[in-house]
Amino acid sequence: MEREEAALAAETQQEQDAETAGEPGKGKNEDEVKEHEPPADNRVYKTREYWEARFAREEAYEWLADYGVVAHLLEPVLAAGKKEGNDAIRVLVVGCGNSGFSDSLAQGGSEDDGDVQVARQVTSIDFSETVILSMRARYPDLTWETMDMRSLSGFADASFDFVVDKAAMDALVTDEGDPWNPNEETRKDTAAMMDAVTRVLVPGGMEDGTP
Repeated sequence: MEREEAALAAETQQEQDAETAGEPGKGKNEDEVKEHEPPADNRVYKTREYWEARFAREEAYEWLADYGVVAHLLEPVLAAGKKEGNDAIRVLVVGCGNSGFSDSLAQGGSEDDGDVQVARQVTSIDFSETVILSMRARYPDLTWETMDMRSLSGFADASFDFVVDKAAMDALVTDEGDPWNPNEETRKDTAAMMDAVTRVLVPGGMEDGTP
């Protein structure tokens, strides 16, 4: 009887623990929860000051999805580029943040007609110097540059075969006003980013902003 009561008590505790783990903020370190809470004003996402402060205290965060979720969309495109005769695919990741996406992108991939690895030269940029210094130390084999995606001034024309934006442009539209008729500043910023991306892409290159 005592064993049955003990087993029932243990099962009840497991259920309570599972329920607690499923509640926002429960079963997690309070500082961790607070760290990922959205800001009171989304417009700060557009400021360098917000990201410098956030990256100074945050080690890693994956926006939207990690590479494994979107690999089936990107891998065929990268493999096709290799089949066209390129020695390596030159990929630029804009607004990289502290995500492990760039490293996964550099490591993954094979062609459909064999187990041939597709060589990738992955370069990642962010306008936060704090996060770029951190990512260089974390992934020293990859290229990391402090740069504004609205200009990409550190790159020559036709420098990349493929440009990836995983929600970086979202930061440029946080104060757009009417989403159907964005304000002038938002139009200017988004147009500048697209012009910069177009400039650094080779003719026939591809930009993927909605994985």
